[in-house]
Amino acid sequence: APFQINGIGLLSAAGSTPKYTFDTNQCIELAAGGHYVFCRSTDAAKNGGLPPCIEYGSLTLTNSNGFLGLGQAGTVYDMILDYGTVQDGISKSLDPAHYNATDNDSLNFWCDTPEGNSFGDGSTRGTPGVKNPSCSG
Repeated sequence: APFQINGIGLLSAAGSTPKYTFDTNQCIELAAGGHYVFCRSTDAAKNGGLPPCIEYGSLTLTNSNGFLGLGQAGTVYDMILDYGTVQDGISKSLDPAHYNATDNDSLNFWCDTPEGNSFGDGSTRGTPGVKNPSCSG
């Protein structure tokens, strides 16, 4: 079933209030099984050449031991408690064999996006808007 994110927010710590809430007059509805890109800016010159994305504004992600969740005050719909350490220009990728609400919480099923998966000018590794490659190669 589709999921509407209006009124839903991005959490940067467990139990926190959202750092950014999707609140727009336009209904933002995500289809089940779809792949979506969230970005700080929809301007391709500022976001590294991402495909069309859903802008989330000012939330800043850290490069180590970060938390990321989706929810409302008092309710967490999904989260990862610690996404480990990331390098600038290399996104974390959830192995597609573990696309479910339980496995996606575990750092064991995430990896640096494998080489050969880049976007924009080719200097950034990631698979925005499409299924992730397997972490096992």
